[in-house]
Amino acid sequence: MIKTNFKTSGYILFVSMALTLATTLIISSFMASIPSETLRINMRIAKTKALYNAETGVAQKAYPFMIRSEFTADTTLTGELIQNFSSNYNHDVDMGLYLGPKLSFSDSGERQATVEGVSFIINANGVLDSVKQSVSISARPQTLAKYMYLTESEKAGGAPMSFGGYGQAASEGLDARRFVYFGPDDALEGIVQSNSLVSMSSGGCPDFSNATFYITRPGDDPSLTCDYLDLFQTNNPDDIDTVSTPAVKLPPTGYETLKNNATIFYDSGRKIYNQFGTKDTLIMTEVEFFESGRMNLKQWWYLVPPHLDEDVTNPEDQISSFPRHLDGIDNGDIDCNNGNLNSWCYDTDGDGNSCDNCSTNLFNTICGNTNDLRTCRPYIDSLFFYHGKGYVNGLSNLSNMPNQWYNLQPNQENFIDPNVRGPHGLNQHYDFMPLNSIGQENSSSLLIDAEYFITSPTVLYIKDGPVRVKGFYKGQYTIVTDEYTTYKRHAHNQIASEPEDTIWNNIWIVDDLVNADAKNSPGPGPVNHLHGNLSEFQPNDDCFGGSQNVMGLVSGANVIIANTPENGQRGCGLGGGCNISINAAILALNESFVMHFWQNSTNMPQTLPVEGGRSITGLTNEPPFGDGRGRGQSNNQTTNNDKREEIYLWGSVVQKYRGYMLRNRISNYHQTTMHDIGMDKKYYYDNNLFCTSPPFYPAVEYDDGTGEISVNLTSFRKSN
Repeated sequence: MIKTNFKTSGYILFVSMALTLATTLIISSFMASIPSETLRINMRIAKTKALYNAETGVAQKAYPFMIRSEFTADTTLTGELIQNFSSNYNHDVDMGLYLGPKLSFSDSGERQATVEGVSFIINANGVLDSVKQSVSISARPQTLAKYMYLTESEKAGGAPMSFGGYGQAASEGLDARRFVYFGPDDALEGIVQSNSLVSMSSGGCPDFSNATFYITRPGDDPSLTCDYLDLFQTNNPDDIDTVSTPAVKLPPTGYETLKNNATIFYDSGRKIYNQFGTKDTLIMTEVEFFESGRMNLKQWWYLVPPHLDEDVTNPEDQISSFPRHLDGIDNGDIDCNNGNLNSWCYDTDGDGNSCDNCSTNLFNTICGNTNDLRTCRPYIDSLFFYHGKGYVNGLSNLSNMPNQWYNLQPNQENFIDPNVRGPHGLNQHYDFMPLNSIGQENSSSLLIDAEYFITSPTVLYIKDGPVRVKGFYKGQYTIVTDEYTTYKRHAHNQIASEPEDTIWNNIWIVDDLVNADAKNSPGPGPVNHLHGNLSEFQPNDDCFGGSQNVMGLVSGANVIIANTPENGQRGCGLGGGCNISINAAILALNESFVMHFWQNSTNMPQTLPVEGGRSITGLTNEPPFGDGRGRGQSNNQTTNNDKREEIYLWGSVVQKYRGYMLRNRISNYHQTTMHDIGMDKKYYYDNNLFCTSPPFYPAVEYDDGTGEISVNLTSFRKSN
């Protein structure tokens, strides 16, 4: 009995000691965890403060900069300390700071900013440490591609015969731009706006029933005004969509941003040297797109007349040139094989063959001064046809051009019509790829033949030169050019005093330019459009569906539908085509989206009054009405009809001045003879451009002095 009690007492002692030890360990563990739990809570607080600081940096610095029109990538703004939660609620809490927001662009032109917030904490070692959290934001600017139609002015531009002339359209005088009217054949949808008054034709009103009409400057039109029933096909106010809005700034700030963010860059001015003893050479670019995503780019050199013959390579002859050096002058022996080295030949009879007009006395016949090439017919003819210039000072009336100034002083060079010059002049030149004797591309002229396979948004910048475009594109593109390029005239009697000429860096649409999704998708109506109908490829109101392919054409000068066989040259008489289909957002900054109607095959005599009581008489295919090359390309047809059927456009048109697409009675070309030069038009807005603008397409910037644009936020997220 005594033995049993002894064992029980020992067990109780052991359990008591074990419980005491366990309790001690638990208490010790808890006491030890108090600092680490405090550190954990402080870390959570520090991360929250750092995230708050980053979001504050977005609100205070990043976002206000993202809505600026002059957004610059690769920029870091200044950071800032954050003393309190707010200016009105002070807990004396040290919040920390945010570092300078870092700005960038995505490859499509979305604006991006990343802000890193910083707070501070005492770590486990008792040392002050920093905690960082980052926030990223991206926004898509609202671009000019949102407009179906936008002009700075509804006056005419982009081509000869945009000023003066006959009829009500010229009611402000001979030296003023003509009015261009909306008429009964015009139907527009999407957003329509002009920074000036919109004029309506006395022959009928357009159909704006599917359009949102932005009214910039209210007031009466200079001619007849259409009422709402005429414009919108209804008198119900609920069905009439008009919005008052400020004028849009043109050219936009984003034009330079676009050029500065080029994916592919070519300098077409690289052969313009501006150095003594050198001759400037121009470069033409052609871009063709293929439905596979392939893009072919060719460049070749060319010269605008008047220029020296390509065989003149001796530096002394280039510095001091004579009539025999002019392009168009052939040597009887070397070029025409007549065996007479002292004879010279020129196509004086205009049959295209110089070799049947050879003479040892040629220069006495075609030059006023045999030592001054500026007095020779090849030089004077080139000034006339390629520049709209001549030796016209002191001549009150011009009626026998260019013959009447063959013997005049070359120092009197001037424009035939002072209103046919610059971006609305005759010096709008695009060049054809030279071919050899068997019809292949001339390798001596070809500078670049490059292939690209495009898989991401692409900006193609052609600096200092015009561009020809065509094809079926897959992907997202913007093509951009400068406004103009100056160069020294190639042919002159002294290289130190040659005049400075100008090439306008237009974008020339030489054939269909169509979204690959709409290939073999014919357009509606009786006109035969084989491609370009995007009606089945439009996104819904939430931007779901549609096509991911977009094209932007941004010219510092004009965007021109070229007079090519594919586009209906000679009134659709060459068999190459009769219409054009275009899927693109078009932006012509100086001056217009316009038809190449001044290269035409008409042959009407016309007399045009100009300022100062003077008059100009000539044929409608020759300067100052045309460039003189339309009939030659058209086999010298004599009809007065050069109708090229229809423009079928799904896209957007923004231009400084309104370009003519069709000239007819009553125009500068004739006030009595019935004639059509150009195309009818059928325009549709492509909503894909609203959902996915072409890469870096310029943003809408209102001319209200704020320097701000509208953006749509596309993401706001924590970066780490």
